[in-house]
Amino acid sequence: MKTTITLFAISVCVGCSEGVTLPPTTTNETHKPEPVLLALKPDEDEYVYELIIEQHAARAETVMSILEIEIKVTATRFNSGRVRFEFDVVRADATTGPTRERQRPDPRRAAAVRPLRWTSEHDPSGRVVDLAVHTQKDTERILDMLGARNGLFGIVYSEEPVTRGTSWRTNELGVEWQLASAADWLATLEGALAAPATDHPPKRSQSVRARVQIPTGMPIEMVGDEAITPVDGPWESVLRHWTLSLIG
Repeated sequence: MKTTITLFAISVCVGCSEGVTLPPTTTNETHKPEPVLLALKPDEDEYVYELIIEQHAARAETVMSILEIEIKVTATRFNSGRVRFEFDVVRADATTGPTRERQRPDPRRAAAVRPLRWTSEHDPSGRVVDLAVHTQKDTERILDMLGARNGLFGIVYSEEPVTRGTSWRTNELGVEWQLASAADWLATLEGALAAPATDHPPKRSQSVRARVQIPTGMPIEMVGDEAITPVDGPWESVLRHWTLSLIG
């Protein structure tokens, strides 16, 4: 019995010694992520975004307001690489109250936002090269909150390819952007704005997280938080949380 076992073991070893596949060896090599070149190249089409703004204003008491609007965006591309966008608020609903559970309709505020329209022209990085506001005033400061004077919803891309963790700074108001991740057709950006307190503009800080389509450069979702203190008017501080979603 011992001899049989020995011969069987030998035959198995001889049969496996030729052409054996060794397990893969581990290495410390890491593959660097491929650089991503983000640029504004939208389809010449209409895009519909939903914008929801929750605002907490505080002084002697706290007032919470919620504004929901839909913005139709029409894109036109030019041979120069520039893109013109026409923004038109097509729906607006507003509520106000001390808490989310105690909101009441605010038709006057909603009516003030409905006429809001603006047109902007952008270079391929998204930077604004021309802006025209077609309403007398922006009562909700929506344009400032969205960074409409700086980029497409505030986004300005790096003119060079970037990899995950790369930061770039825009000249407008010292906004810093960073590529948080990129995979397939989707990239995630993180942006921050910190404006120092001066005699005229109030102290303002803002953080934004955006998901954008790599082929077109168009955002599909953005989430932002903004704090302003002090501000002109009756409030000592204003906190805003907003979301922008591509819905059509």
